[in-house]
Amino acid sequence: MMMSGSGLQREVAFASSQFIVTGLLPYEIEDLKKVFQEFDQDGNGSIDMDELELVLRSQGQNPTREELLEMIREVDEDSNEQIEFEEFIQIIAKNRKDVDLEKEIVDEFTDKENGVDRQETGFCSLNDLRAMLKGLGENITDKEVDIMVKEAFVDRDGQVNYRQFIHGMMGKR
Repeated sequence: MMMSGSGLQREVAFASSQFIVTGLLPYEIEDLKKVFQEFDQDGNGSIDMDELELVLRSQGQNPTREELLEMIREVDEDSNEQIEFEEFIQIIAKNRKDVDLEKEIVDEFTDKENGVDRQETGFCSLNDLRAMLKGLGENITDKEVDIMVKEAFVDRDGQVNYRQFIHGMMGKR
């Protein structure tokens, strides 16, 4: 498809602005456009919560209805409870950042030199959890750590499933 000079300029401007806003590269945006169109089951140029859920599940995520509503509320600029493509890529970009951050934190726990779970069992003691949390944040106070640790479920062996804990702390219960 041959594009006019102004059409190409619009495409470049759109891709540039989306990269600045989302950190997604032009080819990633093109891939997402195909995914969006595939899941826009009624072809109306937007997806609803059910269609968004299908997209996220196809990417290996398992959002709750509450999480889906929150995602939509965060980006639904026209408050129509429909996600247009521009809003969709914001959701996907934020989700990727959250997943990357969660993985980065888990990697700190399993670090072969300084981690508290070098065997990668997914569990650590409450004291280890406290120490790791203290090490993650540059300016985190003891009081903030205490508040977070109160959320941890300690099993009968005195262990915390830190992956579950991190997941919960990131608002993905």
